[in-house]
Amino acid sequence: MDRSRTLLALGAAASCAFGSAAFAGTILEAAVGNTVSISEAGVETRYYFNENGSVSQANSNGESDIGTWEAKDGTLCMDWVSAEEPACIPLSDDQASVGDTVTVLSPDGTSTDLTILAGKVPF
Repeated sequence: MDRSRTLLALGAAASCAFGSAAFAGTILEAAVGNTVSISEAGVETRYYFNENGSVSQANSNGESDIGTWEAKDGTLCMDWVSAEEPACIPLSDDQASVGDTVTVLSPDGTSTDLTILAGKVPF
């Protein structure tokens, strides 16, 4: 899966979610300490945001990466070990809970489903 499309989907989830009626907090608040799963083109990618600011991701093709994340001034930045510079995406106050699946739209108009799974869910 193209990392930039995955990051766009993750960012879009934070900025334009449409989902469940049971809300606990923002999408990022629901994601921290839980697994965010995005499936696209037959590949599932799972992100895990730790409270200490570290983040990891792995996909169903066996690829993985680690890095750090920071939310500041309405932006989520993820600095991956494999990337030359951080990837930053806008955040919003849209709501979600663990167990929700939200459909997000990327800037190119394609939709992607994102699911927040309870806890750290490895492959």
